[in-house]
Amino acid sequence: MTASPHSTVSERPGRRRWTARVLAVLGILGPGMIAANAGNDAGGILTYASAGAQFGYRTLFLMVLVTVALVVVQEMCSRLGVYTGEGLGGLIREQFSPRATFAAMTLLLVANAGLTVSEFAGVGAAMEILGVSRFISVPIAAVFVWALTVLGSYSRAERLFMVLTLAFVTYPIAAFLGHPNGHEVLTNLVSPHFPASHAFLVLAVALIGTTITPYMQFYEASAVVDKHITPANYRNERIDSVSGSIWSNIISIFIIIATAAAIGGTGPLQSAQQAAEALSLNPWMGDFVWSSAGFSEPWPGVEAVAHA
Repeated sequence: MTASPHSTVSERPGRRRWTARVLAVLGILGPGMIAANAGNDAGGILTYASAGAQFGYRTLFLMVLVTVALVVVQEMCSRLGVYTGEGLGGLIREQFSPRATFAAMTLLLVANAGLTVSEFAGVGAAMEILGVSRFISVPIAAVFVWALTVLGSYSRAERLFMVLTLAFVTYPIAAFLGHPNGHEVLTNLVSPHFPASHAFLVLAVALIGTTITPYMQFYEASAVVDKHITPANYRNERIDSVSGSIWSNIISIFIIIATAAAIGGTGPLQSAQQAAEALSLNPWMGDFVWSSAGFSEPWPGVEAVAHA
């Protein structure tokens, strides 16, 4: 039995419309997707991997709640940038006293300085997994970030960061290759299984802090201004912010799942290199995850340093 020519012709416009919709969605992604995904940096990977190593799947429901908070915060920052035409720094300066503005900017500077150090440490640790010395990779990354921020344009940086975002696909693959317990993953996603312990409370605070960070908010508000997004186009930017936040935390959840499947219950991790190596400890994962973890981890660090 053969398909009629009429059915083949009718299917083609449907496929074209579906393809056009996908391309339209991809076309509006930008500041929201980049800002949220930069949160999965070296410190973030360490925190999420440590959560999986220490408490298994028990932090998954917490990450669902954190995802809602991240969506609200990032959407609010993008809306501020679009409707005021200014970044958060400029708005703080206009709305508050010079003393309050100085205090806020000083705290941001201190936080970003610490962040920058941790990002370069993450770059060095991750590239050593691939056999590249940190004394080579860190200077190269520093020069790259300097050239990107000083010599490059926003449009070029945005395209580059969107490409680098593809590296995060390795973490869902790592999670599936680890063969996690599907029933435990699902039950911990839809209902809380929080242990009553000081260690879990401290980790919960760390998860919130590494997921919702100041530089992400400052970057998103400034990026929509640099991109000249107007209130008339805000609907598309809102889709970008919301989808970016959700996608970012889906990746975070997969990092927790991958590590929990490999070394769940063994205790907290102490370094970003331990976090990357933990993804290769499951015998089903093999060399693929070892190399993919080393490949994907430096890029969030580079993104985050450029944003800071």
